[in-house]
Parts: sequence; structure tokens; C-alpha cells
Amino acid sequence: RSFALLSAILLGDKSAMEKSDQQVFSETGTMHVMAVSGLHVGLIATLIFSLSPKIPGKRRAWLRFAVLMIGIWGFVLISGAKPSAIRAGLMFSLFFMGRALDRNGHPLNALFVAMFAMCLFNPRIIYDLGFQFSVMAVMSILIYTRYITPFYKPESAFLNGLWQITSVSIAVQVLLAPLSIYYFHQFPVAFIPANLIALPLASILLIGGILTIFIFLFFPIVGKSMGIIMDGICQTGFELLTLLHQTSSWNLSDLWPET
Repeated sequence: RSFALLSAILLGDKSAMEKSDQQVFSETGTMHVMAVSGLHVGLIATLIFSLSPKIPGKRRAWLRFAVLMIGIWGFVLISGAKPSAIRAGLMFSLFFMGRALDRNGHPLNALFVAMFAMCLFNPRIIYDLGFQFSVMAVMSILIYTRYITPFYKPESAFLNGLWQITSVSIAVQVLLAPLSIYYFHQFPVAFIPANLIALPLASILLIGGILTIFIFLFFPIVGKSMGIIMDGICQTGFELLTLLHQTSSWNLSDLWPET
């Protein structure tokens, strides 16, 4: 189970997961952590950016950009180059290119450029569910998070982190809920508490999984030990989600008439 879940989170490959396990994520509104998208590419980019060589001046900026492009697009290709991954790769490429040129651009502009480029290359991609959900999720986060976050301003860093995750979870549903109701005739009521578990879990497993693989190549014993830790975290997180899923009926179903 841990291997299947790690494969789904790291590479977006859900083929090894049992249908019942996929249903837990689907009905709690956390299936998005298994689609290689902005969360995954963003964490990869942050990891590479923090570890990239420190070279002064413009050379540093362009060297980092080159390293980031290799890392980002290498990950996109390894994960199967799905629409959500390509969209995220294009967005972060534009963002970091702007940083290298000392220009600040709006993320929505990067999203629209990525959408246009993908539709220009393959016009039929607009009918792809992964493309629709990926684009609408990012658009919803970029537009609505800034309006939701100011409603509560916790003093502690821990509560602030929880509120940030909650704000994003609410914001993403503004535009995703209509799509979910239209295509799947259901709405996950428990998306807020479920995402408080799923988002940190996905971040830890993604970064920890990548580091474990690299460390295992050079220090197998240390890598195996980290693998055991990742397995424990994976099992604990999934059990919490399963418990939340089983607590009650967390889905509003039959919300759209069948055609």
C-alpha cells in the first residue's frame, strides 16, 4: 500500500492503488495530491533552488535557471508528461525566467500563457478532464485565496500555517466544485479537514521520497532507514484519511441530473 501511495504522490501513477484506496481520496476531496501539478513541481523547484550553487551576479541567476529547467522538465517527463504537469512546468518556467530577467510577472499571466501554448499545440486538450481541473484549481487559488486569508489572522505560526492550508482548500473549491458536481455528481463535504492531512502529507512524502532515492544511491543503509520512516509516515497519514472518510457520509451525491 505504501509503495502504491508513494508512486501516486511522487509520479501521479495510480495504477498500483486499489480502487477502495482511491475512493478514500476521491470522496474526501484530496485526489489532487495524486495529480502531478503545481504542488509537486513547486516543491521540486524550491528544493533545487535552495540546493543550487551560489554564484554571484547574473551568472548565478542563469545557472540556477538552467538547473531548474533540467530538474522541472526532467520531473515532468518522468511523471508521464500529463497535462497538469506540463501546465505546471510551463508556469514555473515562465516565473523563473522572469526572475532571471529581473522582472516580476503576475501568476495569472503565466497560467494563461501556459494554457494558450498547450491549446495551440493540441486544441483537443481543452476537453481533457485533467487539464480542466488543473487549470481551474490554479486559477481558483490565485484569484480567491487573497480574499479568504484576511478573514482570520492567527498570532501563532502553527495556527497561521493551518489557516493558510485551510484558505487554499476553500479557495480551490470555488471553481472546482461546479466541475466536480457536473462530471461526478458529488461534492466532498470534508475537504477542509481532509486537506489539513493530505497537503502536509503529500509535501513530506514528495520531498522525503526524492531525498530518500538520492541518498540510497550513495548511502544504501541510510536510504533504507529513511525508507522505513517514509513508510511509517505514509501509513499513518493514510489511516487518518481513512478514519475521516469512515466517520460519516462525507459526500453530497446525485447533485446533477443524469443525461
